[in-house]
Amino acid sequence: MRELPPDTCLVVAGEFYEPVERYAPLVRDLPPGRVLLRDGFIRTEDVGVYFDAADVVVLSHREASQSGVLPLASRYGVPVVASRVGGLIENVDDGVTGYLVEAGDPSALASAILRTLDGANAARLREGVRAARGALSGDHLAEVIETVIEGTPPRRFSLPGSRSDR
Repeated sequence: MRELPPDTCLVVAGEFYEPVERYAPLVRDLPPGRVLLRDGFIRTEDVGVYFDAADVVVLSHREASQSGVLPLASRYGVPVVASRVGGLIENVDDGVTGYLVEAGDPSALASAILRTLDGANAARLREGVRAARGALSGDHLAEVIETVIEGTPPRRFSLPGSRSDR
């Protein structure tokens, strides 16, 4: 947090699976308002408020099979910095829609967050998210289904960033 611009605010939102008091000592020495801890379920009608305010979504998991936050970040056009674990690997196109870092490496995580927030790079990543979002659209899905039904090979069956697309 100390390396970020002074107007940067870190919001940690969602259900904490351990006591929120565990995190209080970690943020105690920071200026007031720099870190907001919002423990608890986020109602569907409130989700957009968090994503609209976000410049980056950080998923620093040590292990994960998948995350419901990833498609939401895509829907709202927000780049993601995620640990290189489980299904997160398949859903972040490293350097295009965000960055992947090794799990448990706080220096790499901080570096990726700073790169994501950097001016022109931030704009490029947001554009990458917008472009990838088209591949996840209902229209694209309908096109893929039509080609399967008709028996013609789809123009593009893989998602951007997927292993078969590289």
